[in-house]
Amino acid sequence: MTKILKKLKKSRSSGLDDISSEAIRPVIDEIAPALTSVINSSLREGIFPSEYKCAKVICVFKGKGAREDPGCYRPISNLALFGKCQEVAVDMQLRKFCEKYNLFGSHQHGFRKARSTTTALLTAITRWRSERSKKFRGVLFFDLSAAYDTLSMELFAEKAKIFGIEGSELAWFRSYLSDHSQVVQVNQAIRSLRW
Repeated sequence: MTKILKKLKKSRSSGLDDISSEAIRPVIDEIAPALTSVINSSLREGIFPSEYKCAKVICVFKGKGAREDPGCYRPISNLALFGKCQEVAVDMQLRKFCEKYNLFGSHQHGFRKARSTTTALLTAITRWRSERSKKFRGVLFFDLSAAYDTLSMELFAEKAKIFGIEGSELAWFRSYLSDHSQVVQVNQAIRSLRW
């Protein structure tokens, strides 16, 4: 956990817990064992803490236009720091599991170590050049990162079962994917939303 905490970007921003990565830097070695214990308990019990699921949304001025114009602001969503640490820990374990059992398709470049949109494009260009076809080719690029927000939790749960994730691990994923909320603050006005 110490390694995860030390790799966090140094920032003063915080979630509803008001704990920033900058604030914990001097005490990382003291916090890491307790945080490891909390994360292990969460995974054993199959529950992602609800405190980690509430985002604090703040509006940041873009730097141009009138400060009175709401269109001149962009929303920034901040989650609890320790929740982010738990997400990183689970992400590392899940990627390792998927790589070990070859659960990623050979053509998947996203969410993989040493692969990216650049390697995907290079692979496609290499294949096209080797085929030496005289036909014209068209390419469409899509950013599907936000597409996952529209899929049902049950779809993810069924896919996880197929890959051998069950019991408390599956319960943890269900917990992680459900009951999110946010608090939006503009000046002194606060509004709470759930989804």
